[in-house]
Amino acid sequence: MTSKNTLIIGTRGSALALAQADMVCAALSLRYPELDVRREIIHTIGDRRTDVPLADVARVSGMVDKGIFIKELETALRDGRIDVAVHSLKDVPSELASGFTLAAVLPRCRGGCAYYERTGLERFRNAGYRKRAPTPDGAHILGLRPEI
Repeated sequence: MTSKNTLIIGTRGSALALAQADMVCAALSLRYPELDVRREIIHTIGDRRTDVPLADVARVSGMVDKGIFIKELETALRDGRIDVAVHSLKDVPSELASGFTLAAVLPRCRGGCAYYERTGLERFRNAGYRKRAPTPDGAHILGLRPEI
C-alpha cells in the first residue's frame, strides 16, 4: 500500500472492469471511511491487441500460460504499483500464478440483467456465419441452435 490509509485498486479500462472496480471502491469506502481508495487503470495485452481476433491474441503474443487480460495486473501487483486487482472471473485462468489469491467475489447480478431473446437467433441462420464457438457465448448458442 502507498500509505497506511491508501489502497490502490488496479483494473482494466473496460466498462465492465470499471463498474466492478467502482463497486469495490464504494463498498470499501462505506466500510472503511478513513481509507483513501484509489483506482488505477491497467492496460493489458488483451486490450492493446486489436489487430487479431481475441481468440488468437495469446498465441500471437507468445503467451501460453497467462490470461491475456491479467498478466499486466499481476505485474502491477508484484511491483507494488497497486495493492489489489479487481477483475472479471470470466477472463481469469483456472489456475492462478504462484503468490496470487482469489480473495473475494462480488455478488452476481439478478437474472433480469441478462438479455434474452426467443427468436433472435433466426437472423443468423442464413447470414453466412461460420460454425465455430470461440467464446462460451458462442458455444452456448451453438448448443441451442446447432444448425446456425
